Amino acid sequence: MLQSSVAAPDYFLRHFQALCSALSRYRDLLNTDELALLGCPQTLDINALRLLVRLLGRRGSYFRISLLSYADIDDLKLAIEELTQAGFVRSAHAIQFDNAGTCGTELSRLLTKDELYKSLAIVSPSNLPRNSTKANLVEFAEQGSLWPAIWNLFANDVIFVNADKSFGTLKLLYFGNSWQEPSEFVVTELGHREYESYPLDVAHRRFDSRADIDLALFCAEVTVLLEDRKKLDVARLYELENQVLALSATLVGDVKSVSLRRIDKLRTRLGREFERRNLPEAALRLYAGVSLPPARERTIRSLEALQRYHDAFHLAQQTLAAPKDDEEHRACLRMLPRLAKKVGAQWQAEPYCEPLSQHIVLSRVQSAQR
Repeated sequence: MLQSSVAAPDYFLRHFQALCSALSRYRDLLNTDELALLGCPQTLDINALRLLVRLLGRRGSYFRISLLSYADIDDLKLAIEELTQAGFVRSAHAIQFDNAGTCGTELSRLLTKDELYKSLAIVSPSNLPRNSTKANLVEFAEQGSLWPAIWNLFANDVIFVNADKSFGTLKLLYFGNSWQEPSEFVVTELGHREYESYPLDVAHRRFDSRADIDLALFCAEVTVLLEDRKKLDVARLYELENQVLALSATLVGDVKSVSLRRIDKLRTRLGREFERRNLPEAALRLYAGVSLPPARERTIRSLEALQRYHDAFHLAQQTLAAPKDDEEHRACLRMLPRLAKKVGAQWQAEPYCEPLSQHIVLSRVQSAQR
């Protein structure tokens, strides 16, 4: 239990130390980078540790050094040098982008409109209107493939936090999921939320193998991609399908049921995205073999979209005969009349059975008069 008040200036550091100290039971499942981050409270100088924890708590992985200012960090430059030597951050000069698009995405976030305008004037003198919007400037930089040149202008002022991925793993192990954040410590200390206490030892681990951890991280990554559907093109969707199906094929033998449920839920969600894009064949490949609802319902709808009406009708009858939950039962009742008509079959739902009821009329009790 954390006893100190969140009003203390170093509360963020204390929370990070508590997270790390609780994960010693997972040391045998961590890689070299994750072990280094887990042990950094004992290996880093206090200023470097404070900077690392603050950067890990911020959005994004790229930061402008000139915009970093923390009252509790005495020497920012020295802290960055120590983190660089430890491998937790990298200088912009050491970063190689796979494509100019990635470079542009990061720079457009880091630079103000005025900074971007002045940078474009340096790398590609032109008569850009001074009142151009930032979106216009970004488009101009992309069309002229100017992002690498602009990046070089700011290389001395940008650092990349190399520990983000390892921190994501530690958070997963501590919270048991990928969506909770260290802000939960604050909420708990303020008394707004309370969690049950349980032993923090090897016998009470949520993950028993590295494969379980990697699966959970992969599912979390794909879930984030699916949440931003507009940026996910069809080619990337097919890549994800191949990855998910290949991963599913490895989950045989003695596998924890939570891992099977996790991959089955991901297959259903990915299949639903293929349906939205009118690609029912791919959706069927993902639904095949998934037992968790609503996989069978979605399979029926995909078969119908492919005009395989007899297959859809047959599966809907099977599902109605042995539904896994109430939603499956109701979905089949909605689909079967339509499917029966398409296959030229007679089908009628069983009459609704109203439960027995008995009405009792209670007499009003008159209150005694004083």
